[in-house]
Formats: sequence, structure tokens, C-alpha cells
Amino acid sequence: MANFIITGLNEWVNAMTSMARSVSPEGRIMLDRAAAEAKGRMSEEAPKGKGRLASNITITSPSELVRVIEPTARNIRPGNKYAHPIEMGWGTVGAFPNVFSISQYYGVDMKLAFAIAAGIARKTYRPNPFVKRTYDWAQNQIMKHAGSFMRGITAHYGKG
Repeated sequence: MANFIITGLNEWVNAMTSMARSVSPEGRIMLDRAAAEAKGRMSEEAPKGKGRLASNITITSPSELVRVIEPTARNIRPGNKYAHPIEMGWGTVGAFPNVFSISQYYGVDMKLAFAIAAGIARKTYRPNPFVKRTYDWAQNQIMKHAGSFMRGITAHYGKG
């Protein structure tokens, strides 16, 4: 059994919190530029088809140090993200898609929508992991530029 004794944890947490709060405008600009570059890359990696995936990618900033780049195209059903089945592939042969959604999406009656759904159910669709390819690319970019970025970080902490 191993025992660990950690001292000074509060000071360290306070220092890290202080450093995070004091992100320079240049740091925010760098994050914004990196996010925009990743969004562009994701758009390039997305399957072209009708272009819905490539043109519906958003960047959000839930906090000062976080940027979320996400494909937001949706199927006709609310909340049903279009990118997920593209990224992961479409099930197994015989998986039957939602006939009503197909009817609404293509503006056809239920009989024709059923025929379209039956055609889809006879096929499988291989994954096209465009989000994963973008992630891998971004990780590579981070590793390539991390050294110079890390050398520019300074932290000041302590009592007083």
C-alpha cells in the first residue's frame, strides 16, 4: 500500500486559479485563432455531399480557456445530430430508419418514405470519422507548437 502526503495544495490551487483568471488578451486571441483553424480543417474533412456538415460547424466558448468546435447540422427530427451517423457509420443491415423523418426531410408521402427507408435498411454505411481526423490534426498542431507556447507561460504565486 502506498501513502501520499501532499502539502501546499491550497496554495497551488490558488496559483493555478489565479493564472487561469489572468489569461492575457493574446492568449484568448491565440485560442480563438486555433479554434477557427480547427473549424476550417473540420469543414475540409467533412463529407461534401450537400455541404450541410461542412457549412454547419460552430465554435462556442463555455469558458475563457475552452473552445468547442462542433458540427451542428441536424436531421429533421429535433436534436438528432446529422454528424453522428456520418462519423460512426450507419448500423447493421436491416436497421430501419425513421420513416416519418424521411417523409418530412424529403417532403414525400409515407409510402415513398417507407420505400426510401427500406432501401437504406438494405445497406450499411461505413464510418467517415471527419471529427476524429480533425481532432488528430489539432493534437498534432498542439504538440508541434506546445514548446514555444509553454516557454512563454509564467506563473506568480506565493504569500503576499
